[in-house]
Amino acid sequence: MSELLAQNALLLAGEAFVMSAVVLALAWEASHLVRNRASLRHLVWVGAFAALLLLPALAWIVPAQIHFTLPAPHVVPAAAMAQDADIGPDIAPLSQPAFHIDIATVATAIVALWLLGVLVIVLRGLVAMFGLHALERRSRVHVFQDAALPDLGRRTEIRIANAPNGLGPITWGLFRPVILLPFSALFWTRERLQAVLLHEAAHIRRHDSISQMLSLLVGALYWPNPLVWLAARALRAEAEIAADDEVIAAGVRPSSYAGELLQLASEFRSQQPALAGLPLFMAAPSALEARVKSVLAPAHKRLGVTSMDVLKIGGVAFLATAALTFARPSFAQSDAAPPAPPAIERAPLPAPAAPVAQASPATPAPAAQSAPSPAPAEQTEPVRPAPPVAEANYVSPNIHIRRSERTVHGHKICHVSVDIDTNGLSAEALERARPQIERAQADARAMQSEAFRAEAEVHAHEVEMRAMQEAGPRIEAEVRAALARAQPEIDRAVAEAHRYNYDLKINERVDRALKRAQVRIEIKDRADRIGGQGHAGSGEDGPGAN
Repeated sequence: MSELLAQNALLLAGEAFVMSAVVLALAWEASHLVRNRASLRHLVWVGAFAALLLLPALAWIVPAQIHFTLPAPHVVPAAAMAQDADIGPDIAPLSQPAFHIDIATVATAIVALWLLGVLVIVLRGLVAMFGLHALERRSRVHVFQDAALPDLGRRTEIRIANAPNGLGPITWGLFRPVILLPFSALFWTRERLQAVLLHEAAHIRRHDSISQMLSLLVGALYWPNPLVWLAARALRAEAEIAADDEVIAAGVRPSSYAGELLQLASEFRSQQPALAGLPLFMAAPSALEARVKSVLAPAHKRLGVTSMDVLKIGGVAFLATAALTFARPSFAQSDAAPPAPPAIERAPLPAPAAPVAQASPATPAPAAQSAPSPAPAEQTEPVRPAPPVAEANYVSPNIHIRRSERTVHGHKICHVSVDIDTNGLSAEALERARPQIERAQADARAMQSEAFRAEAEVHAHEVEMRAMQEAGPRIEAEVRAALARAQPEIDRAVAEAHRYNYDLKINERVDRALKRAQVRIEIKDRADRIGGQGHAGSGEDGPGAN
């Protein structure tokens, strides 16, 4: 992977994290504007997930409009490399570090880690699908009478689990929906059975299985972002509340339905398997408090979504996605090559001196030591000036680039230093070696800055992974604490619901007793009137007879 491609890959990862956070933040604010309509809130989250799924496709098709130009990489010419190779035996070669992390290595590691997470989530979804098919094979067709079933459509299949301790009511499927009821549903009352089937039928009419599949795909693509998992949980909660609203709109009394929800949650609290969020559990305890409050809320609007709502939210999601795609930056490489570093002028090495023979004292001095004879007159070719000969005692400095690592608080810190040996060098030799020393120092500074950048990227990645690992238990603890705080209020709501039912029963008994008493009084009055008339007639006939 080239350096430019690695930089663009890291920039794309950062853009995906930032853009997904912006889209989810907008969806969160929009969901707070429609607090009284659960179906519209669910549609807002579906639009946000559709926008996140559309972002990579638009980023691949639409080019970026903001470019950051990077200088072209410097290529050392062959002549300079040959010149560096002919420095001489006195200069030691620059030592290369044993372990080096560049930006391409970091980008490759991050891409591999992301692909590993995507593979794990996809495999988890496939395992969940196989688990649902196994549940369907181990169940049987329902035996309820058609009079007790609401209108579920022709393709919907109702099945009963064979095991006595089965799962709670769940629904899954796109083309052939399946409603799986527990074994205890055979002994349910007609009111509970109708409420449960109305809830599951609402999921099927709203096509909530498609939204669950959409959230699974988005979670696989953006799994490093914890906001995506929080949004998926909010999507499931809003789907359950919207289905509850349709049950209440169908004519079920809110107090009795809230009691049924609490009883189902208490019966199947510990029997919810990990099926990757594909099925919809009616008795899931995660959003039980919000569902009970929504069911008992008197001012809650229990309306569905219209085609105009779908058009508005879809248009806003597409515009937000297009704006974020056009506003993303990217890296580009400049076509102009950077200026080459100044060449180092090196004097040619002195030729080895010819051996001088030791003359004996008796040997006379040769005639060559006398004054040189003049050049012959016939030589007309001009004599070229000889190149300057460096002084015989010139020695190049020994330059070594050293790279050391040490561990501080569990993090490796790299340090690059330049060692220059100038012992035995004259001032003129130091001046000639100055360009070579400056180039070695520039190389050391570049290595140090690259090591710092790699260490900063690795540290940021470790901090992000640590935050992701710590977010899960904290959120779970907060949810449990919220449920614990809301438990007294739930108990009071259940008590009020039971008291309301008892008051209604008492009123009905009093009404029936009053009606019976009134009937008895009317019968007695009628009997008294009939008896009085009989006595009066007998009195009148008496005197006439006498």
